[in-house]
Amino acid sequence: MTLFFEPLTDQQMHEAGLGHHLEAPPPLDTEPAVPDFPTTALSPWWQSWVEAVAEETQTPPDLAGVVSLGIVSATIAGRVRVQCTSRHSEPTNVFTVLAMPPAARKSSVFARAVAPLRAVEQALAEEAAPVIAEAAARKRLAEDRADYLRKQATGPKARPNDPDKEIARLEFVEASQAVEEITVPVEPRLLADDATTEALASLAAEQGGRIAVASAEAGLLDIVFSGRYSGGTPATDLLLRGHAGDSYSVDRKGRVRERIDSLCITLALTFQPVVLDTMKTVRESGGSRGELERFLFAIPKSLLGTRKVRTTAVPDDVQADYDTIVGGLARDFYDPNRTMMLTFDSAAQEAWYCFAEALEPEFAGNGFFGERDMEGWGGKLAGAVARIAGILHMASRRGGEVIDEPTVQAAIELGRYFTDHAARAFWQMGSGDIYAQEREVVALVRRKGLRDFTARELFTAASRSRWPAAAELHKVLDSLADLGWVARQEQEHSGPGRPPSPRYTAHPAIFEDRA
Repeated sequence: MTLFFEPLTDQQMHEAGLGHHLEAPPPLDTEPAVPDFPTTALSPWWQSWVEAVAEETQTPPDLAGVVSLGIVSATIAGRVRVQCTSRHSEPTNVFTVLAMPPAARKSSVFARAVAPLRAVEQALAEEAAPVIAEAAARKRLAEDRADYLRKQATGPKARPNDPDKEIARLEFVEASQAVEEITVPVEPRLLADDATTEALASLAAEQGGRIAVASAEAGLLDIVFSGRYSGGTPATDLLLRGHAGDSYSVDRKGRVRERIDSLCITLALTFQPVVLDTMKTVRESGGSRGELERFLFAIPKSLLGTRKVRTTAVPDDVQADYDTIVGGLARDFYDPNRTMMLTFDSAAQEAWYCFAEALEPEFAGNGFFGERDMEGWGGKLAGAVARIAGILHMASRRGGEVIDEPTVQAAIELGRYFTDHAARAFWQMGSGDIYAQEREVVALVRRKGLRDFTARELFTAASRSRWPAAAELHKVLDSLADLGWVARQEQEHSGPGRPPSPRYTAHPAIFEDRA
């Protein structure tokens, strides 16, 4: 039950040292507002699928929208590029990452989104199986022959200066070369589950330089930013190169170093918000090399507490359209020889230029990207919009290699969506924690009616699971005192023994605000 109290009297305020006329304390910083996912920016078949999945699963449309954007990107990544200017083009792979709390039904949505890629991957593997088996059999036979000739050339029956031995030696060399010339194809892969960066690099090398990581848990991010398998050092080089399409060398134990001319990695990940804490630690320690600026963040509002139990299932034809179109793109562009360079028509080019020009003033002074947190991310935004435009064009089924102006405008709308969500993510990785704690303590003081209290009394009233140690609570109280939300009372202490717990008086505004 919430209790409300009368405002402090002048005498009480005087005794508390607050004075007769209290100025309202500055508002506590609130987390940046985030927009809903703009489903209208997608093609009609795609919009229908996102909205239907959101309805059935009772999840924000952001979840299906952002995850599927990464999945569609994975179908064409490494094969399709967008020509932004005469000298610059962008690949079409993206890093989509979405934060949602546990029990938010991420896995259910993820399974639907990734299903067509899983189906194509399985079909490709089944088609390749006979070819792989035949090549493996030929290689084993060649290895057996080489081993036989090796024994003939070096075995105990071979005599020095024996012509037959020399012939066997030459035949062994030829047979060994024949073994090396037989290549056993690898099983086709489109997707990788969470793996170490070393395993991911090896898998990308096997698959011609491109791979997508799609996961509802995003253990990869924890591995990368915690440096779990790299001596505690964040292993971000793979992501940096895989986003830009740079070359990458893969070192494998017992094998010759393999060079990937253009590494292409796509990420479609969801994770719990606590992962942002790991990213925050990397940023604060100076371990970040700009990899966070490549992520298209989404941190949607939770629907917990407002979800319907009786929902409408995704119509069969809507799911079928999604599976057919996404699966078709995946199969068409699995062929490494099928590549495309998309260009803008004149109106689309002008729209993209105008967007890029409008961003520039935001990097100066008090502009949106003026702070260090968003400066690097904003520098990648125009390129990200071009990538998204390419993805939307390929998903539109209109065909051709020319992107029109409405598609660029839709990509810009998505770019603005991701901008606001990036601001929310960087806020949480920056000062968001202390602000959230300040608001939480103010709410606790209000809820418990603690107009005059000690730090110990507040700690007793607080949840142990949320505030396991008093030191953290003291830190927040000091911050609130600096802002004027509470006033620390002067206390005398003399003689032996522990000093009394600090005593505070709450500002009346705490109890006036019922929000």
